[in-house]
Amino acid sequence: MILVTGGAGFIGSNFIIDWLNGDGEALVNLDKLTYAGNAENLAAFANDSRYRFVHGDINDRPLIEALLREHRPRAIVHFAAESHVDRSIHGPGEFVQTNVVGTFNLLEAARAWLSEASADEKSRFRFLHVSTDEVYGALGDTGKFSEATPYAPNSPYSASKAAVHHLTRILAKELAARRITVNAVAPGPFESKMMKATLEAFGDSIARSAPLGRIGRSDDMAGTAVFLASRAGSYVTGAVIPV
Repeated sequence: MILVTGGAGFIGSNFIIDWLNGDGEALVNLDKLTYAGNAENLAAFANDSRYRFVHGDINDRPLIEALLREHRPRAIVHFAAESHVDRSIHGPGEFVQTNVVGTFNLLEAARAWLSEASADEKSRFRFLHVSTDEVYGALGDTGKFSEATPYAPNSPYSASKAAVHHLTRILAKELAARRITVNAVAPGPFESKMMKATLEAFGDSIARSAPLGRIGRSDDMAGTAVFLASRAGSYVTGAVIPV
């Protein structure tokens, strides 16, 4: 059993589709269903015994604690976030509350639960946070980001995600002795409703600047998340992986 947050969003729903179609184990999808989420994305799994949807907020600590106690997940895959740059400029408070405080709340709830978990549960546990490459700033017509690129966020959205990268690194170091892994994935430009207008105007230029010469697809991101949440990724921790 794994716990997914924000699984009704664009990337999250593609992760769940890949996970369940790939014979993945059962999962609980916790989503607030804001402007970014659509339960219809996962309607095909409504009667699948491996899938359970919970309408809720990652800032609801009692709910998170109850889900952890009930389902005892071996991994948390954390997609839930406020994600539109323009919205972050006009209303940065929501971004800090969800992206920073909400993620910290999720981490603290997981840490508290793991302190009482069995040795086997501790050794198998994974925490994967999905972020953005915007924490590294902006690229010109050429160049690329790497894990060593200095942080240079240009909006409240990317600044809130940068804060979570640092939480990921700190927690991975703290929990390594218990063999618990914590990682983050930082997607670059990819095909989505949020990027539609930008890609229509600048898609060719963005594709030329990408290392592989094309715009990313949802399954590119989802596949990385599936690997890190699986047993195959059990030796990776403290990593922020640009995709």
